[in-house]
Amino acid sequence: MIARCDHEQMKNAEGCIVEIIGENNLDHFFVGTQDTDMRKKFQERHARSEKLMKENRLKVILNSDGEIENMDEETHAERHARTVALAQAAIARLEALENDYTRIETVEAIDDDEASLEDDVYIQKKQKDTKHKTRQVKALENARKAPRNFL
Repeated sequence: MIARCDHEQMKNAEGCIVEIIGENNLDHFFVGTQDTDMRKKFQERHARSEKLMKENRLKVILNSDGEIENMDEETHAERHARTVALAQAAIARLEALENDYTRIETVEAIDDDEASLEDDVYIQKKQKDTKHKTRQVKALENARKAPRNFL
């Protein structure tokens, strides 16, 4: 998208660009220029990107020279440890779900016509979410088959 200025009075190029972009560049315009002073002025970061960097939601920023600035780049070992912890937490959640769904309740069914102690019949109450249960159990089985050698 190319932006055009709509002001009536004559302005210098920097003033015109600043008017289009605004103070904080909320529309995220990119300006290509060889003027180093203007580049430094537009290189100032918006408070929103500073907040995102502090929350670790914005990892990489390109500065005006096209160089990548890494913000607190985590090492391979840290990233691996975080991935292992997430995988173990997921397995624990799946095991907890499996334990919740494997409970089978037995209910005593007595036929009113033939009510006797010898004819007591026990039936199993089926779970309502059988499809949901099987997907979760399959996921748990696949997770158990995966190698647990994380080092």
